[in-house]
Amino acid sequence: MKVFQVNGSTTLSLALFTDVTNSRQLLDSVQTGKLEPEVALLNASLIPDVFPILAAAHKALVAKSRESLTTRTLHSELIYNYSGSKHITESLKRCGISDDTTYVLAARFAASHDEMKDVEKVIKGKEIDLLELEGRANNAQIQKHYKITPQELAISSLSDAIVCRIAARDALWSSWWVSAENSYYFIPLSWSISEAGRMEFRDLDELNFSNGKSVPSTTSRIDILVPINWTNTDTLKNSEVEFSNIDKLSISNIPLSSQRFWAHLVMAYIFTSWTCYVLFKEYEIVASMRLHFLASEKRRPDQFTVLVRNVPPDPDESVSELVEHFFLVNHRDHYLTHQVVYNANKLSKLVKKKKQMQNWRDYYQLKYDKDPSKRPAVKTGFLGLCGEKVDAIDFYKSKIDELSKKATTEQEMIKKDPKSIMPAAFVSFRTRWGAAVCAQTQQTRNPTLWLTEWAPEPRDVYWQNLAIPFVSLTVRWLIIAVAFFVLTFFFMIPIAFVQSLANIEGIEKVVPFLKPVIEVGTIKSFIQGFLPGIALKIFLILLPTILMLMSKFEGFTSLSALERRSASKYYLFLLVNVFLGSIITGTAFQQLNRIPRTIGVSIPQKATFFITYIMVDGWAGIAGEILRLKPLIIYHLKNFFLVKTEKDREEAMDPGSIDFASAEPKIQLYFLLGLVYAVVTPFLLPFIIIFFALAFVVFRHQEAMMKDTLEHAREPNLDLRAYLLNAYVHPVFKDHEDHDSFSDDGEQECENVLVPTKRQSRKNTPVPSKYNGSSSPPLPDIAKEEL
Repeated sequence: MKVFQVNGSTTLSLALFTDVTNSRQLLDSVQTGKLEPEVALLNASLIPDVFPILAAAHKALVAKSRESLTTRTLHSELIYNYSGSKHITESLKRCGISDDTTYVLAARFAASHDEMKDVEKVIKGKEIDLLELEGRANNAQIQKHYKITPQELAISSLSDAIVCRIAARDALWSSWWVSAENSYYFIPLSWSISEAGRMEFRDLDELNFSNGKSVPSTTSRIDILVPINWTNTDTLKNSEVEFSNIDKLSISNIPLSSQRFWAHLVMAYIFTSWTCYVLFKEYEIVASMRLHFLASEKRRPDQFTVLVRNVPPDPDESVSELVEHFFLVNHRDHYLTHQVVYNANKLSKLVKKKKQMQNWRDYYQLKYDKDPSKRPAVKTGFLGLCGEKVDAIDFYKSKIDELSKKATTEQEMIKKDPKSIMPAAFVSFRTRWGAAVCAQTQQTRNPTLWLTEWAPEPRDVYWQNLAIPFVSLTVRWLIIAVAFFVLTFFFMIPIAFVQSLANIEGIEKVVPFLKPVIEVGTIKSFIQGFLPGIALKIFLILLPTILMLMSKFEGFTSLSALERRSASKYYLFLLVNVFLGSIITGTAFQQLNRIPRTIGVSIPQKATFFITYIMVDGWAGIAGEILRLKPLIIYHLKNFFLVKTEKDREEAMDPGSIDFASAEPKIQLYFLLGLVYAVVTPFLLPFIIIFFALAFVVFRHQEAMMKDTLEHAREPNLDLRAYLLNAYVHPVFKDHEDHDSFSDDGEQECENVLVPTKRQSRKNTPVPSKYNGSSSPPLPDIAKEEL
């Protein structure tokens, strides 16, 4: 036992025990609050030195002095601080003792000699010297828990890395609120990061996303046509078409065969030419950045990996053996390793349900810790509303054990059942060149087999869709194409109704009894100004979610592909319904019997509607983006109704990322409106310019705040095989158990060699090899022998 001075006057007594036999009784005593004397019991295998414990103890004492303890007691606060995590229950579970812990560190604040003697009596084990902490520490487990990289250990010690995480956990959180006190802090911040710095820490696509906002704002500069349109005063007065004051600023105010049309024609050509030039220069910059990004020294798993699909079945070899032999034959100088794809959707559901049960158990455990005099109870029936009343902690513990057994059984079935192995694999190569050649070339004579494409980044893989048979993808695409067509054109009905609200006379014709109310000044202004845009916005709220579900059904294998596909659908929908639909249906409702004659004049009248739509959807949407209004509302709803534990609260606080699937289509729509109305109704352009100016600043800031936490491997002597070995293992295997058994590569140090296959020669698959890895002739020679 040793005593240390902490925070000036307070002491911390530490005692290290091994071969502890009563961990279960100690854990029960801690959970029920009956452990005497009170002491913090930590898993000593996660402690490489005394220094991190002293740092956690100092932090706990500071929190107590400020009356801001996160946990119930000072000693549990020490364990919580040492974990470096924000999850209270997870921290106590991981860094505290468990039922089978045999290596324990006991810590008590301001302990007397007799109290520490009592601690030694309570813990049934052998006390050893604290100096043995370093030699007995499980360094691999520590690095995994604290996410300590080899690069970090090259410049610091394990103990220092843990202390940094203990100190930085709350500091990073509080610094955000300090900088957020200024409501406009994001404006200078969005300009403070250079293009090179943004490319260094974020994805190239994100950089291009924010750069694209500058194009329309530099091409929307038309101020010549407004005086030309305004000075003609007789055209609209003499026409039978209903008009407003804004229409006097549009091309509708120019009479037929007027010489003033030359101004519009010339400006149309000038505006189009300038737009094309600016877009050309912008794409030139994007292409240059892409080349720079690809040539950078950062290594990522997706740069070396190819997704292979539609592997042909073979009765003599497994998919893993077939893939390995195929690439050893056809890409022997570049092939490194591979990982077959498992259909783990059922296991994923079991693991997800198990996590939910663990969360409920943690909730009731915390509830019991606050009031040990009463054990929480729960009903076992439907949604906990009916059925037998049982002890909640024991009930959910039994559920967790049951699900763990089911998950283990399911995992064994996945490993043994050939039907669980999909005809697909992630194949990694020694060089980026080898991966590029494989991804961009046809592998066999049959173009439907051994299909290759660039693998998505591991965190970007949408694992559920990898289990979809490749042959069903075309059928799914046809189903979604028909469904999207029906959705798009049937949506014209509410769009037509919305456009009828844009005209007071149209409403009075449909509901004449409301005419006295509608003619009230305030109500009339609201109906004509904002009601159409608000109504259309409400109709479109659920659309991005529906389109994302449709894209998932199509079978795309990456989240980014899902977002791109959903964004393209959303843009087509906005083009047909919001743009074309608003113009055509609006005209039809106003002049049913003279559409062909009046459509050329009445189309510019829709500028009023689009102005209100830009303000309601564009301006308000940008304000909501910088405020993160939607995530904020969702967080408070979840916090009020769903949050039970600290883990729930942290998940609810996740603000998410930029919603590319809905943000980019809206930007393209406003860009299209600017191109169309630049000559037709130039008065609309200032509203679009304001939107793009705000969008450029806001999205530049939002994109800059998205940190890419993926570790970039930069060392020149990197073990690429070890780096890529488990990069594409299904996350469910990592969450449930150790996933080494799902690595198809064998020993990492073993070099792949060319071996004979177990099967007979067939078309579209590699022929049996007669050569070993050391004597294989060039592939052309093999081809000659076969001929």
